[in-house]
Amino acid sequence: MTTARKKIACLLLPSALMLAGAAQAAAGHLGNVETLGIKTGMTHEEVKAVLAKTNKPWKESPPSAGGFFFDQGVGQVYRARFTATDSSGSEEITLTYSKENALFMIKRTTHWNAAARPALATAIKTIQEKYGKPTSQRVYSDTEQMYYYTLDGGKTITAEDLPNKRGYESDATKCYEFDKAPPSQFNNPGNLVKQEVLYAKCGGAFQVFLTPDNPNYPNRSPREIVSTMDIEINDPRVFLDAAQKELFARQNKLQDDINKAKASGNKPTL
Repeated sequence: MTTARKKIACLLLPSALMLAGAAQAAAGHLGNVETLGIKTGMTHEEVKAVLAKTNKPWKESPPSAGGFFFDQGVGQVYRARFTATDSSGSEEITLTYSKENALFMIKRTTHWNAAARPALATAIKTIQEKYGKPTSQRVYSDTEQMYYYTLDGGKTITAEDLPNKRGYESDATKCYEFDKAPPSQFNNPGNLVKQEVLYAKCGGAFQVFLTPDNPNYPNRSPREIVSTMDIEINDPRVFLDAAQKELFARQNKLQDDINKAKASGNKPTL
């Protein structure tokens, strides 16, 4: 009986997410940044409608509980997945939503079949034509990596916006640090309680990794053909605001409970 109840509860989670957040999804802060038309701030139903227009045979794994981003059970997230395979290769999209049904993280991986693989130079040019010049670009290990850190609205922070001066601070430098490492359980969750983490002028980050067929260049042949593309788009402000309010509410309730206990005069039974 317990097992059956657990299964029913799991089945209800996606529906509860959709109903609870249908009218509350937060607006994205990355402007027109998207992949396949998917943008942060969308609801799951909006994502499904966008993907339905791509003419790919998408298979859906609906949203399910994906843990918490912070301690004290704060920042509940839900994850969904779409996969598709056709003559050009395979695609996998992992989506992370807040409990208000607002999309704040998109991960997309494309594996091209041999006949559909683009030239590395063409892939880089296509990415920069769409997203502009990245904040930083480098070859690391087996991949060509492009990083975009943005201000609110999607304007990319450029390398020129980040002069290497001790003590220099601007909107760009503050947002660059915030976008690189927004608070989570992995990097000082205590930052969540500080109002400054929600910089009003900051957007988020996205990155594109290209993996070539021959990643051992320059030891072997040139890195000319791309086999895999990974895109990650992260808009932490979509869910940080709500998570911060939730944490404050829990802290206030805890303090209220302490105050009530102090004033109650209750005595333990010995």
